[in-house]
Amino acid sequence: MVRLDILKMLQVALKLLKRTSDATCFADTTLNDWFNKYLCYGQEHGIIQGYTDGTFQPGKSINVVEALKIVLEVFESEETLSSFAFEDNGNWYDIYQQFTESRDLYLEEWAQVNQEITRGEMAKLISAFID
Repeated sequence: MVRLDILKMLQVALKLLKRTSDATCFADTTLNDWFNKYLCYGQEHGIIQGYTDGTFQPGKSINVVEALKIVLEVFESEETLSSFAFEDNGNWYDIYQQFTESRDLYLEEWAQVNQEITRGEMAKLISAFID
């Protein structure tokens, strides 16, 4: 699964997309890219940020913790996440991993946090939040 797929899955599943983009949001995308509106929506709503060089790298594979961060940014309020007590192990993703584990949403298939997430796993995760 690549980075832009997760944004499209979330926005279509939740019927979030209410904007037709008339600009590009990242240096490595164009207005004609079919996914531009999904990226711009994600950026405008604080779901994604991209890299410090102004790119998003939409074709890059997405790993488990990157996917968890995006999903939690959509489904959980900033207040809920910021008030969640977690053990800081020095990883940027500690809160997302531990929050998901505390809700029994962390899949057994995820032996390594840096492994690529599959479409099927992503669908399970999204459906767990929708149900």
